Amino acid sequence: METTIVSKISSLIFALKTVMFRNFGLLFVLVACPVMGQVLTKKPLEVKDYSLWSTLQTEGISDVGGWVSYKMKYASGNDTLFVKQTKGSRLYSFVKGYDSSFKKEQYFVCMLPDNRLQIQNLKDGSQHLLENVTSYFLSKKLDCLVLQCKNSQRSWVEIRTLDGLLLGALKGVYKAVLNSMGTQVLCFSSDGLSAVFVFDLKALQSQVLLEDSQAVYTKAVWDKNGTAVAFIQIKKDSTLANVKRSVCYYSFKMHRLYKFDSDEFDTFPQDMFVSSDGKVALSISDDGARVFFGIMLIVKEAIKQSDVQQWNANDTLLYPLKHKLDGWKKIEKAGVWFPMEQKFLPITTNLLPKFVLNGDQKYAITFNPYQGKTLGSYDALSDYYITDLATGVKTLFLPQQTIALHSLLISPGGKYVLYFRDSQWYAYVIATNTHVALTKKLPVSFVDAENQFFETEASGVAGWTENDASVLIYDSFDLWNIVPGKTSERITDGSAKQLKFQVVFDKDAKGVLSSYDGGISPVVSLKEGMLLKASCGTDLSSGYFTWQAKRGVQPLVYGLLTADQLVKACDAPVYVYREQYYDVSPRLVLKSDITVPAQVIVQSNTQQAHYLWGKSELVYYTNSKGTKLKGALFYPAGYDATKKYPMIVSIYQLQSHFVSVYQNPSEYNLIGFNITNLVTKGYFVLLPDIVYEQGKAGNSAVDCVVSATNAIIERGLVERSRIGLIGHSFGGYETNFIITQTSLFAAAISSSGFTDLVSGYFSVGWNRGTPEFWRYEKQQLRIGKSFYEDKEAYVANSPLWHAEKVETPLFSWVGEEDRQVHYYQSIAFHLALRRLNKPNILLIYPKEAHVLGIAAHQQDLTSRITDWFGYYLKNEPLAGWIKEGIE
Repeated sequence: METTIVSKISSLIFALKTVMFRNFGLLFVLVACPVMGQVLTKKPLEVKDYSLWSTLQTEGISDVGGWVSYKMKYASGNDTLFVKQTKGSRLYSFVKGYDSSFKKEQYFVCMLPDNRLQIQNLKDGSQHLLENVTSYFLSKKLDCLVLQCKNSQRSWVEIRTLDGLLLGALKGVYKAVLNSMGTQVLCFSSDGLSAVFVFDLKALQSQVLLEDSQAVYTKAVWDKNGTAVAFIQIKKDSTLANVKRSVCYYSFKMHRLYKFDSDEFDTFPQDMFVSSDGKVALSISDDGARVFFGIMLIVKEAIKQSDVQQWNANDTLLYPLKHKLDGWKKIEKAGVWFPMEQKFLPITTNLLPKFVLNGDQKYAITFNPYQGKTLGSYDALSDYYITDLATGVKTLFLPQQTIALHSLLISPGGKYVLYFRDSQWYAYVIATNTHVALTKKLPVSFVDAENQFFETEASGVAGWTENDASVLIYDSFDLWNIVPGKTSERITDGSAKQLKFQVVFDKDAKGVLSSYDGGISPVVSLKEGMLLKASCGTDLSSGYFTWQAKRGVQPLVYGLLTADQLVKACDAPVYVYREQYYDVSPRLVLKSDITVPAQVIVQSNTQQAHYLWGKSELVYYTNSKGTKLKGALFYPAGYDATKKYPMIVSIYQLQSHFVSVYQNPSEYNLIGFNITNLVTKGYFVLLPDIVYEQGKAGNSAVDCVVSATNAIIERGLVERSRIGLIGHSFGGYETNFIITQTSLFAAAISSSGFTDLVSGYFSVGWNRGTPEFWRYEKQQLRIGKSFYEDKEAYVANSPLWHAEKVETPLFSWVGEEDRQVHYYQSIAFHLALRRLNKPNILLIYPKEAHVLGIAAHQQDLTSRITDWFGYYLKNEPLAGWIKEGIE
């Protein structure tokens, strides 16, 4: 179809050929030029043009999919929220709009700057703009808005229809929280007497729960079913020395207010008080029987102690973290109150300071993340205890379990604790205090095969079916439905095609839910079906699929592309997702049914058609060990096959998946590197995948990167003498090491990378306050042993120890406040090159961490990268800052 149209309409301005044709055909009528044969001359992209580009972001979709909302984000900050018909042309825009909601197919609501709220009627086009609105709730059940309002003099709440009609105003309300059904609002008022009341949105009537002229209120919460509320009352004259905070609970079933006064409970620690501003959130159990809240130590005047630091080798914690935690005494703890029984139980202690509730909130799992010394591992081992909150009985149920993220998960129904141990999944059955092996007898591995490090990680868990009937667990490719202690069934067939399936939760669904210091797995309905995302490790194709019990897996979209940000209409099988290729800017695609062809409904950055652009290609190469690897190769804009070009090689572990990722040209880049900037300046850009041997991270990088680079040279695309190398963080380390082993690269740029593994091994990770042993033994540096077990490996993999072999001019940069890789590592390498009289410039950006966050610094770095490679790879004039640094 495309070829036929082009051949018949040679006089058309066909600038959007690539953008608008791929997979979907022509989307709009092109305009003919008056002169036959005239074509649009594309122009080179210049820095002044970068500001034309925006980033497309999916926001939401209406109930049956008639409308979609999306945002265009600009470097200038003038982001715009749009609402568009999915099968029509109507479009509404809201400059700097945010926090948006649909009400069926008729209304769209969003916040605007300066405390304004916009109501858009999607049927008749009418609009209502409301002032002094700081936030809102939309009651979809009662078709009304609850608006929190404020001006310089007062606060209040308004109840309005979706056409903007005022139904009522609640004076003096400074806090309002809507229940989950959207029928009642819990309000804190300071109008006259300080009061707490509930406003019924249907009856438009108030019910006062508590009045006290000497108090203020905070932390308003509803229970799951809207049958109870909780909040904290604070006496106005409270001080840390004389604390009077009370937890209040009102039951609408009992028509009764309960108040927690710590003085009335012998079980409440006498040296603590109810916390109102800590990290332990006030919450009510699903059955309304328990209230959870934080408690803090009363801070007394400290006894003056020596300011000398004492680092003890026998301490569990390194001094900085030990000093910060101070035995966990100053860290907020948690407690549970039974209002109807007037009973209180502390949940966490200094010995077991962290906790997670089980799914029905009847049990608490407690642990200490720093129970033992963290030596060669990132995550420590901890003993996990479970406490029956009704009896207070605490039981050790899981000794020496890793605290790694998502290695222990709670079932949503409250029956199980799922944990990963010894490369297998197990379930702890709370009711019987027993453990069940879930995956041990299955003929596949449940270890994450993509993890390149030495610490074993699980492929993951999708969730549980209703009532904890079964758990959905991933192996390397597929999804297994396992009934604990009974049956197991593989419900996808990805392994045959090397497809890795994962369940997708759209913006209205929930993934792993946070439960204080742990996670609760989501509920996945096999009856309703699932959305899946799949990726192929062989050819990097990916896309979205649906799964139904009877039909199995069926594709929505699949190919060598990047598809993400999928949203599904809640009342119809209508999907909208964002799709992009390297040479096709992100666009929104509508898929209204499995059998209906996909339709592009929004295309971003159409101005790209006027500029010369590059293309991408998935390339393959083999390293010296015979391992077949991939890489992403990006061609220079306006590529001419009769010419050879300079090339920049960017490195960091596995990066070939970027072959189908679009990148806006920009002066504002976190690490200064931008593929589109470079290809539009006439460079090839190569991102090769790197695999590693234990104890040989440096030489593994040399092998893979040099092999990949030579593979491109052999194709006659680039000039061997005009190739540059760049890497950040671990890629910065690899860059530093590679230039000590080869002179293949004419210039290099390294940032925030390791240079001396010996000194780095014996350093503190200031982000965590723990030794950096784990990073070198089991993580990116991949030594696999401690320094004392293999000193030679630490020296052999250290760029600093081979600096005398560097022949490549190196430009380095780092953030002065980098706590991930200390900037002293970069200074050490700079000093080595300085002592050896080798060309090197080091930039240290003030007030910056591991990446650059200040716009002026981002712009500066992006420009310097252009200068550096321009001089060494393209013989461009020498920039003043380079001349100053190397001559």
